[in-house]
Amino acid sequence: MYNRDYRDLIGGGLMALLGTAVVIYGLMTMSVGTLQRMGPGFFPISAGFILAASGSGIFIPALFRPGTLDAIEWRPLITITASLILFGLILPKFGLVPAIMMLVATATLGQHKISPISIIITSLFLSLMSYLIFYLGLGLTLTMARWPY
Repeated sequence: MYNRDYRDLIGGGLMALLGTAVVIYGLMTMSVGTLQRMGPGFFPISAGFILAASGSGIFIPALFRPGTLDAIEWRPLITITASLILFGLILPKFGLVPAIMMLVATATLGQHKISPISIIITSLFLSLMSYLIFYLGLGLTLTMARWPY
């Protein structure tokens, strides 16, 4: 097997593919318009083009750069994915504050050395900031906390 920088090959390749897919979808379904009269597809197509160009800029040099394939860290991958799934399940039933607390508590299980005090402080801080920003600042009608039983 060739000695390549697989991390940048995979990351840059995925970025380039996603950007290309966005550009193709945008061109097929939306009008671009002109620079003076931008259509609804102008920004998504431009963003997709920038993403594809950035991905290509990462992918192409990685073809010529040596590297190793690191072992996959399964613990953070599983805990972060589980935290996002739990956030989506808890948010509609219990509200934003319990969902954020569960998100932080579950996601931090992926770290090897973390104290319970730092988990509590982080979840309380993020809950407070989300309350201040989304509920008070933006006036969104989010349920902050609820006990449905």
